[in-house]
Amino acid sequence: MDITPKSVLSKIKELEHLGFNDDHFQFIHHWGNLKGKDSSLESHKAYLKSVRSYQVASNNFKIAEKLAKCLTLAKSVEGDINFADICNQVNGILQNKQHSNRSRLNPERGLYVVTLNNQHPISANADDKRIAHIAIKVNRENCKFGKAVNLSNRRKNYYKTFGEENVNFQPVVLLSEIDIAEKEVLRRLKQFRQVSPSGNLTEWLHGINSGQIIEVINEALVGLGFQHDNFLAKEKDGKR
Repeated sequence: MDITPKSVLSKIKELEHLGFNDDHFQFIHHWGNLKGKDSSLESHKAYLKSVRSYQVASNNFKIAEKLAKCLTLAKSVEGDINFADICNQVNGILQNKQHSNRSRLNPERGLYVVTLNNQHPISANADDKRIAHIAIKVNRENCKFGKAVNLSNRRKNYYKTFGEENVNFQPVVLLSEIDIAEKEVLRRLKQFRQVSPSGNLTEWLHGINSGQIIEVINEALVGLGFQHDNFLAKEKDGKR
């Protein structure tokens, strides 16, 4: 959807309902708390009501982008919303996005999906005998979504745990903001997440296949507005 003053007014209304206020607005406004400058929400809303469109790449257009991303991130939070943290994240996201066309994404940092071939359940910590017996056990009926700073090393970790013959490791996207993205994807996959013997939600899933997970990942990234590269593996397990 195009960014318009009218649409941003609607987003501000939603943000304020979630607890967004003038103090938070200072984090993303180009004037901030600059003495003699009016950077209040009320002033900005009055400005939005007085114009019909934005000049692309202008300061106010950039504020509109930031407000939209603040709302998206706030809606992805479970529990109390820390708008100061969200605004700082948004500032970093947009700064990285401005340079994304000039710099390559880390070729090993991204999101992945794992499926298994084993019929008999194997402990998710089978490589660590100290805790293998208390970890969740999974088989080919399960799959897993995750993030990795280094996808190649993460693949090797799964091989070590389950055996290379049992692991189908599929990188999905190369991405800088893996922490925020992981949180949003896991939120969307909550109904499929399996509970560990200790009662904690894990990243292991049941009742959903790898293709459906990839669709969820793509939808989440579009919603977050993150710059990413699709990782198209022509053959499984890195044999490409």
